[in-house]
Amino acid sequence: MKILLVHGLFMRPLVMQVLASRLRVFGHEVLVFGYGFLPSQDRLHAQFVECVNSYAPDAIIGHSMGGLIALDADSHQHFTCSVSKILCLGSPIAGSSVARKVKSSPFRFLLSKAARKILSKGARNFAHGGTIVGVIAGTDERIGFNTLVRAYQGPGDGTVRLEETMGLVVDRRAEVHVGHTAMLFSQEVFFLI
Repeated sequence: MKILLVHGLFMRPLVMQVLASRLRVFGHEVLVFGYGFLPSQDRLHAQFVECVNSYAPDAIIGHSMGGLIALDADSHQHFTCSVSKILCLGSPIAGSSVARKVKSSPFRFLLSKAARKILSKGARNFAHGGTIVGVIAGTDERIGFNTLVRAYQGPGDGTVRLEETMGLVVDRRAEVHVGHTAMLFSQEVFFLI
């Protein structure tokens, strides 16, 4: 199976290499899509769609904002290939309370205009086109951006509230006791993929 991996905000493609290596051991062909810290939404969308159309993956696995990037591009039906699955790891499908709080704070410069829009909105406008959407949500909230900005109370992975990983667009869902970034390295998460 051909799999495209998409990292989250403030990350680089390197952070996806452990997951990529594990997938390759099981015979999958893997490519990692990377983007800069402050891309414009149009540029990010165009680069992602070009990557998907040239690589033609069977599935896309996106961490955090990476999952939202994949859902957004798929919902606009700009892919010339058929992507059968999109798996979101800790993606705020219902929008991110942390991003909304940062957006209205003196620290809003940390998020590009595109990141503020993508993370705040979530995947509410996703239109199912036959793509199966899965979510793996973390429940270990000890470390993450929420510990700094206190945007939400209740269960979550430290950056994304558990409730934010739910939505009408989700076909399959699982919860694992792991933090937001740690899920990329978790053996338990990998075996759910």
